[in-house]
Amino acid sequence: MPAKSKSQQRLFGMVHAYKNGKLKKAPAKIKEIAKNISDDDARDFAKTKSKGLPEKKASPLDFMFVRGFLSRMSEIRSQ
Repeated sequence: MPAKSKSQQRLFGMVHAYKNGKLKKAPAKIKEIAKNISDDDARDFAKTKSKGLPEKKASPLDFMFVRGFLSRMSEIRSQ
């Protein structure tokens, strides 16, 4: 399964390194993800080529915020 963003690819690269013993001091988030994912899946996410991927995939909440902000800005301009 390929990563959807560069940040996701980096995250799973760290998870893969932790599972292989190459990352000794890992944050709790990395350890938690490592417990819940197989090494093969972590490797598949990590080996995704980052060329052409967005830095961060936008969440639906991001879109709601932008739409709300833009509609509010149009209201202000029309006044």
